[in-house]
Amino acid sequence: FLLFPGVVRDGYPRNKVQINKYIDSIVLFLSKINKNVLNISSIKNFSNERCKYISKSLKFKFPNLNLINSSKSTYLLSGKFKLIVETINSTGFLEALNLNIPVLLIYDDTFCSVRKSAVKEFNMLKKMKIIHSSPAEAAKFVNENYSQLDRWWNDKNLQKVRKIFCYKFARRTDYPLKDLQKILSVNK
Repeated sequence: FLLFPGVVRDGYPRNKVQINKYIDSIVLFLSKINKNVLNISSIKNFSNERCKYISKSLKFKFPNLNLINSSKSTYLLSGKFKLIVETINSTGFLEALNLNIPVLLIYDDTFCSVRKSAVKEFNMLKKMKIIHSSPAEAAKFVNENYSQLDRWWNDKNLQKVRKIFCYKFARRTDYPLKDLQKILSVNK
């Protein structure tokens, strides 16, 4: 049964089986993270019912886990952390890329598919270790690179790939209405 309405592959786990798989993925990631890194890490806690269930499950597995209760966007909280780890291909991931904030995405195609026009750029982000298909792979990357995240993130090739991706999917503009009018007039 569905816990909330939406399209089948809208990016979020929707039923109990998917949500439990999602929780297992986060638990696997956290259980593989170096304890020193985990002790200084935080997870943003959201207020909807699905997220309350997820937070309670994580708190049960990791009683000392720091949960941040805030309605602020993740990017507004990001200054306190070296790295953001996103678990859903969503606005938070795109914002972090656009704002050039170090971010990883643990991507599960069970919840969200990549449209054909994005596959090439998505694969480029995978090669730069921004996107990880497995929580264990992501944890291994964090453990091996945590002390030098700035060097990884500021790498010339990574930044080039990030800019290419952002130009196509998370472009910044000073004239959003003018740009929207352009897009709408082209698609008539």
